[in-house]
Amino acid sequence: MQFHVLSFEGPDGYARAGGVACTGCSGEDYAVPGRNALVVQTADPREFVGLFRRLRANPGEERAIRRAGRATAREYAWAEVIRRQVLPRLDLIRTQAA
Repeated sequence: MQFHVLSFEGPDGYARAGGVACTGCSGEDYAVPGRNALVVQTADPREFVGLFRRLRANPGEERAIRRAGRATAREYAWAEVIRRQVLPRLDLIRTQAA
């Protein structure tokens, strides 16, 4: 099982790392606990250790989290973010300016 403790700009970076995304409960809207990431709710390291051990004991769950993480990363790739969020706003600005 690969875990990376690195800083990335969003979930596409986590997916590029090839591991399971691990994050705190600081509002990352893309991290769904147990679905596409390990999300700790407290500052207690035992919480992370417990989540880590659970994944080590359940390889199928680990694979599912990795798959879901990669799918989430595709949705948040910069090209997708621009297509879904930036371009519609630019169209609105152009329409209002006309």
